[in-house]
Amino acid sequence: MVTAANCIKYGLRKIRVIGQGATPSSAQSTEALYELNALLNEIVGFGAWVQFQDIYVDSAYEIVPTYNAQRIICRHSAALTITLPEGTESRPIADGMRVNIVDASGAAATYNITVARNGWKINASAANATISTNSESRLYMFRSDLGDWKPASSLASGDEIPFPSEFDNTFQLMLAHRLGGGYGQRLSEADFNAMRGGKAKLRNKYCMPATMLPEGAVGNLGGLLTGNGVTGQDQSVA
Repeated sequence: MVTAANCIKYGLRKIRVIGQGATPSSAQSTEALYELNALLNEIVGFGAWVQFQDIYVDSAYEIVPTYNAQRIICRHSAALTITLPEGTESRPIADGMRVNIVDASGAAATYNITVARNGWKINASAANATISTNSESRLYMFRSDLGDWKPASSLASGDEIPFPSEFDNTFQLMLAHRLGGGYGQRLSEADFNAMRGGKAKLRNKYCMPATMLPEGAVGNLGGLLTGNGVTGQDQSVA
């Protein structure tokens, strides 16, 4: 899996903003990281095609994988634990399941939220995670191939893209396409077509089907937007 910094570097090379062997400036990296996080947000949970099921909690809660995009809204006045789903043979955790844990009380610094891993890894670590910053919102995506809950928003430059390495080039090209308008540059025709093909594969793997809510309503989880990017090339197929 490529890091955010490498995704930015190779993406800028693809649109010839920096040369082979060169590295981005601090200003270029900062702007590109912002755009990369915006791209990830659209893909993993905050775009128009994904509907989160909101669950309000004020005490310990274990997530059940009945719905593949859940937002756990913590309204607490004491320390609490949110336990990630265990998954069973009859009710496995879907590859790409999203869990967004939100400190709605703005009290996590005083009353920590423990994210219990329930036997899985969290960001490659066999340890629970802790939310200790007031009003923090943390989004995880499950990688079934790794048995790992990967951070999927607000990536730092050294963080890995949460998707498998087979999509590294796709993300570099999507980011390059997104940045291209600002630099007056376009992807080559070959790279643009490669981006479209990779994006289709990404959509097929992680664009989850409609799932029945407990109340009986059908929620479309969607997955990937088809119009990401900037002007300069045909966005209807990008």
